[in-house]
Amino acid sequence: MKKVITLIVLIAATTISTVSFAGNVKENENNNEAQVKNYVISKIGYPTFAQEQKIEGDVYVSFKIGKDGKVEIEKSNANNQKLESYVVKKLQTMDLSSVNPEVGYLYNIKFSFKLY
Repeated sequence: MKKVITLIVLIAATTISTVSFAGNVKENENNNEAQVKNYVISKIGYPTFAQEQKIEGDVYVSFKIGKDGKVEIEKSNANNQKLESYVVKKLQTMDLSSVNPEVGYLYNIKFSFKLY
């Protein structure tokens, strides 16, 4: 019985943590900026390792997008190095040319990874 309850709690926590992850798209942003941020946020989910290890935290990233659609990290900061590394690596593998980004514009996103 204990194993069943533990499993249910674990599944519920994973579901809640996935829903609780969010980036910081604001209502007053221009359409292009919001479109880029929404795309990025949709591609970077709560990492499995962080859920399993119950790691929470915020990651702040400033980046520009080159003419080739590749992300150029300007600055990143986080209260957890593993989460920061995860977000930076995910961003560096993205090709954002399909979302019509503004080349050279400085995008700032805060990723909040919260389990509950």
